Amino acid sequence: MKILQISPTDNVIGGATGLAMDLKSCLEKNNIQSPMFVGKKFSDLIDIKEIPKNIFNKAVSFLLASDLDYFQSDIILSSKDFYEANLVHCHNLHGWYFKLETLRKIAQLKPVVWTLHDMWAITPHCSHSFSDKQKDGFYLCSNKNIYPGILWHNERYLMKKKRFIYENNKFNIVVPSLWLKEKVEKSVLKDQKITLINNGVDVDIFKKYNTKDVRREFNLPFEKKIVLVMSFAGKDNPFKGWSYVEKIIERFINNKDVTFVCIGDGLDSERVKYLPLTRDRNVMSKYYSLANVLLYTSLAENFPLVILEAMSCGLPIVSFDVGGIGEVLIDRVNGYLADYKSLSDLENGLMFILNMPLMRLDKMVNNSEEVIREKYTLQIMTQKYIDLYKSCLN
Repeated sequence: MKILQISPTDNVIGGATGLAMDLKSCLEKNNIQSPMFVGKKFSDLIDIKEIPKNIFNKAVSFLLASDLDYFQSDIILSSKDFYEANLVHCHNLHGWYFKLETLRKIAQLKPVVWTLHDMWAITPHCSHSFSDKQKDGFYLCSNKNIYPGILWHNERYLMKKKRFIYENNKFNIVVPSLWLKEKVEKSVLKDQKITLINNGVDVDIFKKYNTKDVRREFNLPFEKKIVLVMSFAGKDNPFKGWSYVEKIIERFINNKDVTFVCIGDGLDSERVKYLPLTRDRNVMSKYYSLANVLLYTSLAENFPLVILEAMSCGLPIVSFDVGGIGEVLIDRVNGYLADYKSLSDLENGLMFILNMPLMRLDKMVNNSEEVIREKYTLQIMTQKYIDLYKSCLN
């Protein structure tokens, strides 16, 4: 079997693109070839090819308020990898690299699996709608600036274009969360085959290290309770709710027993320590292992890998109850689900975890590790995709 994947990038830790690379690796371990076409190539793997583009493509797309039309992705159709592929597996098709008309052409020649890592396919242009309002089967974007933003209101054309491509083709839609599945079932894609396959993580890499050892390695205090924050994904992204992190840090300013560790760029202070962003997953596992709790303030999510990775490392989590997070993070069992956009409930959650008796905390750690190993490993995810591929080909 040969599965051709299409993704915005390769060799990126975490997120949809990292998941596509994980799937590629796991498929190859099962003797399934998985070449890729990507919008931007970082790795040196010879079976990953970059879709050509230039500044003109993105400039025209921006000025005409459309990320659907002005890219050179038809090159895929004339490639040897496409000719030899039994099936094409698409991931995110937004990211200023893919012409959606190419998807129509692919679907007329090959079976297509399309994993929706966000809401872009069922909105005019945005990856999250922040709204349940619909028009003609599409969830309406709250404003035109939500990523990927548009210069002017071209929603009518974008919806018409997407609808034309969807109605005249057959796709096997995959969603990582029940939350998104329910959205898709009420959308313009409701008549397509829709399968739930949860994201998975590599439990051989994401595992708990000795807390004292990793704190010593990163020169962090043994006696403090540490709140971990993923600042690299938050400061410039309105989805990630960084303002809530800043306000929480202010609320703990007089609590000398608690310090914050942020992964990403920033200046150290008395209460906040920054550790460098890394592509090394073993280092990321150590980051998870050095903390007492992960503070996750995203305002829009599907089924985030950060949550799964932290749980696999036994780290309790305080998060807003948003998207599919509540499907894996059970309130007060392996973390704390705070009311949406409630700063006070985020603080309550942190205090709940940080003041928890050791015996109960150990149970929470074990709960997190067990649920990942039972339901959310890369091996489980990959086998479900293989089963889906076979059913599509049959």
